[in-house]
Amino acid sequence: MASRSINISFPEELVQQIDETAQAASRTRSELIGEATRHYLTEYRWRRTQDYFSERARLAGIRTENDVEALIDSLDD
Repeated sequence: MASRSINISFPEELVQQIDETAQAASRTRSELIGEATRHYLTEYRWRRTQDYFSERARLAGIRTENDVEALIDSLDD
């Protein structure tokens, strides 16, 4: 995967924490920030997916686990 440099600014205290964590994990600062960013993006996409399907369920009248089970049972009929 190609890499691209960007400039970002962090408060000094956060930079110190990043550097300490990177050193303890035997990673570079860039590796650590890249991994943290990928983790954040994965979590963000997951939350958006959950929100989407929660809204779809709400609109379909599904409010509880029992509602889900009843829906599944109705598909077996």
